[in-house]
Amino acid sequence: MTIKRFIQITALFAMCLLVFTGCAVRNPKESEELAYRQKGIDALRAGNYEEAIDQFQLALDHSNGRISEVELDICYYKAYSQILAGKYEDAKVTYDALIQYDGKNGKAYLLRGNLQLLSGNVDGACKDYDNGVKYPSEGFNVYLYAYRQLAGMGHEAEGEKYLRQALEVKGNTAEHYRQRGEIYIILKEYANAKEELSKAQNLGDEESKLYMAQVMEIEGNFEGAKAIYENYAKLHENDAFACERLAKVFLEQGHYDEALRYIQQAQSIGGVSDEAALIRYQVIIYEKMGDFEKAKELMAQYMEKYPLDAVAQKELVFLNTR
Repeated sequence: MTIKRFIQITALFAMCLLVFTGCAVRNPKESEELAYRQKGIDALRAGNYEEAIDQFQLALDHSNGRISEVELDICYYKAYSQILAGKYEDAKVTYDALIQYDGKNGKAYLLRGNLQLLSGNVDGACKDYDNGVKYPSEGFNVYLYAYRQLAGMGHEAEGEKYLRQALEVKGNTAEHYRQRGEIYIILKEYANAKEELSKAQNLGDEESKLYMAQVMEIEGNFEGAKAIYENYAKLHENDAFACERLAKVFLEQGHYDEALRYIQQAQSIGGVSDEAALIRYQVIIYEKMGDFEKAKELMAQYMEKYPLDAVAQKELVFLNTR
């Protein structure tokens, strides 16, 4: 879901050369290439997006006509920098080149789909998502990814197609049942969600208890859900996901101090499964507390990490008017 700059005119030329040359070419300039790549990463982290783009292009210029995982990695960094610099057309050219090189690159299709969605081309985005889920690398997650991007831009009906496709994925492991339960929750088909999650629990899946608690939340049983979360947290005190869910419960109950405490606990544990959600929760909490400056600061940080989140963009506009 993150992307940046990649090619200007020369970058496009360099990438096209990569498309038509082989992977086995030895690169005697690899040390220089990697040095420019690191300079690009440093500039990107510092927020110097134009400089990052230039450094990534210099890295590609030192590829010696080779294409490998290193060059592809540089391309993704460059496209990401281009997006953060607001150069959407340049970023699209970069993704076009990646797809031209490998027509089964699901990741490139998904990222280009995000870019098209941000530009208002919903049909084009859906075509890219169709290809992205056709060549998945992360199972259910790729369908959820496409759905969340569309839903975040206000196109939930279009996104639902990908959830339905995910339900057609075969499998009878605990993970399969849990993931189908999660999708049914999104679809608001709670009876089906409970059925799938119960199957997962019968197979000893602990995480499915958290999703079952989420159904309880939705049905209004906050105390029952809270009991499950707290018990889970005791058994899995180093589980950031349990803390994430507890933060959500307390947020919905209006207990903002406790919600913040669990957010901070999740962040201190590390390995957070949904860092984006934690930042969004914090923004909501500070808004509810009336601290709009803190909320705006956090939302700006969020947008740096997740530049294609349409909901966040709308929220940032709102906060800038406060």
